[in-house]
Amino acid sequence: MKRYAFRLAAVLRIRRAEEEKAREALSQANAALARAVRHREFEVARYDAIALSISSSGATTIEGLRGESQSSGLVASVVSAATAGVVEAEGVVARTRDAWIDASRRVKVLEQLDERRRHEHDIAEQRGEIAVVDDIVTTRFVALQHRAQRESAQRESAQRQSAQRGSAQR
Repeated sequence: MKRYAFRLAAVLRIRRAEEEKAREALSQANAALARAVRHREFEVARYDAIALSISSSGATTIEGLRGESQSSGLVASVVSAATAGVVEAEGVVARTRDAWIDASRRVKVLEQLDERRRHEHDIAEQRGEIAVVDDIVTTRFVALQHRAQRESAQRESAQRQSAQRGSAQR
């Protein structure tokens, strides 16, 4: 009985390592996305607070209005940048998820091939065992048949000899 050995085991190990690396990259991308979302939420809350303070300040001078406009413009640009950061992080997550899915598929294909080859090996082993058992049974049957024929021939020979002795004595 030969022991099963998957010829592509080294490739499978490499593919599993690649899958693990892709999984880790996806985890890091998801963490970066979560940080970007928290940052955007912080900036939106800050923008809302500034907008509330501007509306309650009631500035009436041109300089006051310009200052409020600049403040709200700066905060709005920070919110826009934070939103762009979230969109970029979502894109990174999508790309790393695709890379992880591809790596996972490559591993799965090799695992299925390994399983199929292992099954084929098991079937071949079973066939070999059946052939050995058949040989043993056939050998025993032939031996028993040969012994039965020999015993039958000896009985016939003994009967002939006894019949010849009986006819010779008469």
